[in-house]
Amino acid sequence: RRVLSFQSLSDLCNLKLINKEWNLLSNQNEKKYFINLQHQLDQDCPIEYNYQCNHTLLVHNKRSYLTATESEMGFVGVFSSVFRAISSCRAGDRIFIHKGFHNIEHMIPCRTNISIIGLDKMNAVLVNAKPPSLTGGLCLFPNTSMYIQDITFDAQYGRKYDMAITNVMHGAKLWVNTCNFYMGKTAISVRVENGGNCTLRQCVLDGGETAISLRVSAAILKVYDCLFRGCRSVIQIKHFGEEYTAKLHCKGNVFENLSFVPFWEMHHEPWRSGYN
Repeated sequence: RRVLSFQSLSDLCNLKLINKEWNLLSNQNEKKYFINLQHQLDQDCPIEYNYQCNHTLLVHNKRSYLTATESEMGFVGVFSSVFRAISSCRAGDRIFIHKGFHNIEHMIPCRTNISIIGLDKMNAVLVNAKPPSLTGGLCLFPNTSMYIQDITFDAQYGRKYDMAITNVMHGAKLWVNTCNFYMGKTAISVRVENGGNCTLRQCVLDGGETAISLRVSAAILKVYDCLFRGCRSVIQIKHFGEEYTAKLHCKGNVFENLSFVPFWEMHHEPWRSGYN
């Protein structure tokens, strides 16, 4: 039996056009790719997905129709923007983002439990649009959960303190696996607010004012096997006089070319206007 190899889903689109046999083999490879991805997510993703009632939404920056395989798999879409896909999600749904650049020109509120998956291994790029756009990013509302895998966040052209993931708010939980953050000189990759819970695994956080901003009253921050490169600081701990309840777990991380200390605490006294 012949095997047709491919490097990415975008390669299959070109292979399908060669002849009927290659089209058939490409459809089989495409289906196998999605089945294997779903099995991997069933094991690794902490957000439960019910195949009877949940949906997988597709985002593509050029194509507006489903392929034959995507229709057979029961996927929904195709959405032209990440904002529209997230707005259409119900609790437990998954979003698959195809290869390409996807602009985020404003903050996207996330009010329910969802998973966001990049196809083709970090080739799905969420870009904070160039100035003078508003601050972009994802905002997890209280008591929501989000799982993100294989996404590249690019805020190199954003204004100061533009953020890839804006807020992990009270009671919210965020898991980020195998993602890249390119934050330029001033952006922040992740900000964890009061009561937030965040876990990062095997991510690359490159540049930026601060890789992770953490409130002392946050719940838990876990950072495993990540590469921090060119950040001014890795973790900034903000203290506004509240009780110190945050728990920090760091293991197997690598730090390169930092311009400041990896960890630092910023105190804000209620009776003063500045920071210490």
